[in-house]
Amino acid sequence: MKNTAETETDERGGYMQLFAYRVPKTNHRAFAEAQGKLAKIFKKHGIVRSEFFLLSPHKPFRGFSDIAQILSASAEDEVWLELEHYKDAKNKDEVVANIGKDPLAGPLFGQVIDLCVKGTKLLQGDFSREKLS
Repeated sequence: MKNTAETETDERGGYMQLFAYRVPKTNHRAFAEAQGKLAKIFKKHGIVRSEFFLLSPHKPFRGFSDIAQILSASAEDEVWLELEHYKDAKNKDEVVANIGKDPLAGPLFGQVIDLCVKGTKLLQGDFSREKLS
């Protein structure tokens, strides 16, 4: 039997992938639809959860850089943040391998990339949950 802390980590996901996209506002609906279809494929293959966020107008705190500036986003662009939660790194590897075999996934990934601002760098990072004392 797992202890409570391990169960909570499994339910929330102890491993996460972060993706940041710069998308023309005119592509909002198509981008959201493609990502929604991908999220269903991810769920089918065992991901804990997928979350999507749009950057809100804000003023960064002193000492911080604005993510929109880092991505060179213009007033005609949206900045999307995608968070993919997995139980752990092993679960991520298994889910990603299964998604790679899904014939529907490849074209949708291509569509997502095509809907981003041409020539933009797409950001990705993998993160492990840290327990702070």
